[in-house]
Amino acid sequence: MRRAHEPEPESVALAKYKRAHLDPSMETVSWVSWKPCPLYLELHRDCNLSLEHKEKLRVEGLYTIDVMEKAQGFVGLGRDDLANVFDPVWLRSVGRMICHFTLQLCPLGRPPALVITPWKGKVLINNQPTPNHLSTTLHAGDEVILVKKSNGTELKYVVVDRTKQPTMDATIGVVFAAPLVEFNPDGVKIALPELDFRNECLVLQKCLHEASRHKEPVLTSSGDRMFVRVPRPIHLLVHFATKQSFQAWSRGLQVLHFSGHGNDHCVYFEDNSGVAVPITPHEVAELLPTPLTLKLVFVASCASENIAQAFVALGVPHVVGTKCNTELEDKAAIAFTRRFYDALAQGTTVQKAFDVAKNFVASLPNTRNPDQVAHKFQLLPEGRRDLHGSAVLFPVDEVEKCLDLSDPFEWSQVSVVPMDESSQSPESLSPPSSPTPPLYDVFPNKLHYVRPGFGYRNLDMHHLVVAIHDHSLVTLTGPEGIGKSQLALATAWYLDLRQTKRDNVRFCRLGGILDCVFNETSMSCESLEHVWARHLEGIEASLGLALHPDMWPNIIMFDGCDPLHHHCLLRQYVEDFVCRLLAQKNDLHIVLTVRTPLVWLHHLDGVGHVMEVRPLAMVDGAKLLQKELNRPLKLADYDLLELPIPTTPSLSSDDMAKWVATSRVFQATRGVPMHVLALVDRLKL
Repeated sequence: MRRAHEPEPESVALAKYKRAHLDPSMETVSWVSWKPCPLYLELHRDCNLSLEHKEKLRVEGLYTIDVMEKAQGFVGLGRDDLANVFDPVWLRSVGRMICHFTLQLCPLGRPPALVITPWKGKVLINNQPTPNHLSTTLHAGDEVILVKKSNGTELKYVVVDRTKQPTMDATIGVVFAAPLVEFNPDGVKIALPELDFRNECLVLQKCLHEASRHKEPVLTSSGDRMFVRVPRPIHLLVHFATKQSFQAWSRGLQVLHFSGHGNDHCVYFEDNSGVAVPITPHEVAELLPTPLTLKLVFVASCASENIAQAFVALGVPHVVGTKCNTELEDKAAIAFTRRFYDALAQGTTVQKAFDVAKNFVASLPNTRNPDQVAHKFQLLPEGRRDLHGSAVLFPVDEVEKCLDLSDPFEWSQVSVVPMDESSQSPESLSPPSSPTPPLYDVFPNKLHYVRPGFGYRNLDMHHLVVAIHDHSLVTLTGPEGIGKSQLALATAWYLDLRQTKRDNVRFCRLGGILDCVFNETSMSCESLEHVWARHLEGIEASLGLALHPDMWPNIIMFDGCDPLHHHCLLRQYVEDFVCRLLAQKNDLHIVLTVRTPLVWLHHLDGVGHVMEVRPLAMVDGAKLLQKELNRPLKLADYDLLELPIPTTPSLSSDDMAKWVATSRVFQATRGVPMHVLALVDRLKL
C-alpha cells in the first residue's frame, strides 16, 4: 500500500486503545472504549479481471482493503499502487490518486464508519457515480468500482462485514492433510503412507455430478403439468489442512470432509516442509471458527473416533468417523465417501446415506473381510437414529418440467473451485455460474502425470523438499530405474499444489531435448551452439522464462541430464543457462536428475547439494507391489513368488508386505522400483 498519502500520526499511541468524543450534554470530555470497524473491502466475486491480475492483487496486498490494519486509520490508493498489477497501457487513464479510505468516529461508542473520498476519475458506488473530493460512508454489501475501463474490465470491490459470516448451506468443504513424515517417540522422522487424495477428490466430484443429474417425477392431481425433483446446486471447495489457515477457510461451512492420517490420539495436519502436525481432540475447539455453522463433519482417517467425539462435544449434530484401534485403507475410504455423498446429494437423510455407504463397503470386491471393514465406520452421536434419520442436509427442489431433460449439462448442478482459488476462505468465493464439466480438474497445473501407485518415497520427498528450501541447486542421483524422475515429479506436484499460485513449479524432460540437439548436430552442418540456442528458446517459452523474472516459476526441475556427461561443450552451455537463471531470480530453485553427479566446468563447480536416491526397503517394495497389483494374492501368485501361503487366514496389509518381502523371487528386485513393477507385470499375466 502507498504510504506517501498517509498523514502523520499525531497521537497514535493515545488513540490505539481509547478514543475521546465531546458529549454536548455534559460539555466535558468522556472516554469510551475503542471498537474496531467491522467493515473492509474485498475484491468482488464478479470482478472480471483475469486470474493473473487477481493473483497479483493478492501479492500486492490489494485483494482486500482493510483500514483497520493501518494504525493511522487511513489507506490511500493510486496509480503507483497498481503498477505491479497492470501494464502501463491499462494504467494510462488511471489518476495518480484514485481515492482514500478513512475511519470516521461515531458517537455513543459505536464502531467507526468506513468512509471513501474519491480524488480523480469515476468511482462508482452501487453503479452510481460519486462526486470527487466528497466523502461517502460505505455500508455492508455496497459495490465499489474504483476503475472502469472502456473495454469493460473493472477493478470492483464489495464492502464486507467481518462480523456477519454467510452460511455455505450447499457447499462441501474438503480438507486434505497429506504430510510426508512424522516423528516417532525417539524423535526420528519416519515416512507416512501416501494418500491418494487426488483420486478421492475426483471420485467425490464424479458422484456429486452424477447425483446432480438425478430426476424423480412427481405425481400431481392435474394431468396438464409435470414436476420433477432435482438436487440443489452443490459446490465443492478443496484445501490443504494447516493450523494457520484452517479456521479462516472453514468459516461458514455446513459440511466439512477431512481426509488424512490419524490415530487414536490425534489427526495430522501438515507444515510447509511436509512434517505432520498432530491435532489432538482438545485442540479442535481452538481451530473451529465462531459462530459454528457445521452440521456434518466426516473425519476420514484411521481410528478417528476420539476426534469425531470432540466435534460432537462442540455441538456438531452429525459426525462420521472410524472406530478406535482401526486402520482404514484408501479403497474402502473412497468407496464409502462416494456412496455417502451420492446419497446425501439426492436429498436422503444422514442416517440413510450412512447405511447405504456402509452396506456398499460390506460387499466391496477384492477386499479382505469387507463386512469387518464396513463396521469400522460409525455415525455419532450413537443411538440417535431419530436425529440422523430426520436430517436432510441437501433437500431437493420440485421444478416444473420445462427444460430439455436430454441435455445433461442443463441439469448439471455441481461446481468445483480449483485449488488456487479455494485456498481462500469459502465466504470470499463465488461458485461458477455455469455448470462444471464432470471431469473438471480440481488440481490444475502443467506438470506431467505421476505414475499411479507411486509411493513409499515420502521420506525421500521430505528430504528433497528440505533440500530445495535450503539450496538453490539440487542434483538427484541414482542408477537407472531407481525412481529419480518419479521422485522429482511427485515432489513437484506436492510443492505446486501448496503454492499460492499454480504453475510455480515446472518440470522439463531435458534428456530428450539434449538427444535431439546431438542428433540434429550430427545430421546437419549447423553448429552445436546454434542448435542449442534454437532449442533453448523452446525451453524458455515452455517454462515461462521468456517473461520478466518476477513472473518465472519458483522451482524448475530438469529431468534426464545424463547426456551432459558425454559432451563437455554442451555441458558448458547448460551450465551457463542454469547460472543465468539463478542470477536473474534470487529465489529460484533448480533440481537436476542424473545417474551420477555432473562435473561442472566453471560457475557451478562445488555449488548446490547432491542427494542420492537409494533402493526401497524390501517391505516398502512389497507394499508397492501390493498397491500396483491391486488385488489379493492368488495361488498362482504364491507359486510364482516361491512363497508359501501364510498360515494366518487374514493378514493385515503391513503383515502381508512383510511376508512377501521374504520371497526369494521378490528379493531379486533389490528394492529397485523398475524391477518391482516388472514383477507386478509377471503376476498380472
